[in-house]
Amino acid sequence: MNSKETSEKIQFVSNDLPISNPEGKPQNTPTTLLDQQSHDSQPKQHTDVELPQEQLFFPLTEAKYLTKEETEQAYLKRKADGLYEAPEILKDEVLDLLNDSNVKDITRIHLQRRSIDDNDVASLASNTTWVNLKEVWLYQNLIEEAGAAALGRNLAWVNLRQLWLHRNEIGDEGAAAIAANKSWVNLEQLYLSYNNIGDKGAICLSKNQAWVKLKSLKLDNNRITNVGAVALAENKSWVKLELLWLYNNRIKYRGAILLACNKQWECLDEICVGGNAIHKEGTRAILCNPKLKKLELSKVQ
Repeated sequence: MNSKETSEKIQFVSNDLPISNPEGKPQNTPTTLLDQQSHDSQPKQHTDVELPQEQLFFPLTEAKYLTKEETEQAYLKRKADGLYEAPEILKDEVLDLLNDSNVKDITRIHLQRRSIDDNDVASLASNTTWVNLKEVWLYQNLIEEAGAAALGRNLAWVNLRQLWLHRNEIGDEGAAAIAANKSWVNLEQLYLSYNNIGDKGAICLSKNQAWVKLKSLKLDNNRITNVGAVALAENKSWVKLELLWLYNNRIKYRGAILLACNKQWECLDEICVGGNAIHKEGTRAILCNPKLKKLELSKVQ
């Protein structure tokens, strides 16, 4: 099975949990595909389950969700990977496991589109043991200012590289709280699109000096005007920035010109300012920057 086929169809098998064969007799087989190599000599009974890629996480038995106890057993078999992409029905169980003080090897938390709210985020952000955590995907949830503030106070995730919070409602105060974090010195991707962020939030973000490895910043579909754009353009610490999305804000030509002229962003080659009123002057400044190879200028007024 090639990688494309694997992403479309995964064979979940169980070691500790019985799976009935056609005659109704339970058989014991490996828990996950990761365990199969050590059980090559044993007969295997597979249960094929087709799921969207974003929902691949816990084994399923006959297309039914596992109980909490069975989920924990499956989790213990797979925790080395640290990938959490659970169906909605398992949200509480996953959060319980994540809050287990014995779990220290998490590298990725993917809980997008799971109705995660401020209380859930506060619980996650209070963790002090996941020093190897690299990815936190919490986009399209119910996170507001308080949840973002809890994230901003986290001091343990020193190896965090990706923070995806787009399509929430963190607003200016939430953006300011995220910007105030000085521990995420390895952060490379920060996605805050569709979050009702205005100039105050953009100004606070622009003043962050800890994210020296930041490569991608997405702030499209917010409320940022020239004031916020000018502040971002004055940033001098994001020397590795490669991608900047500001599509569909309220930026005018002066902001676009200054963004295009930032000399510290030597690696910047993709900028998206479409959907703003940058006029011919702003468009010309961006087009005249030889470093910018990927441009998005649709719906420019």
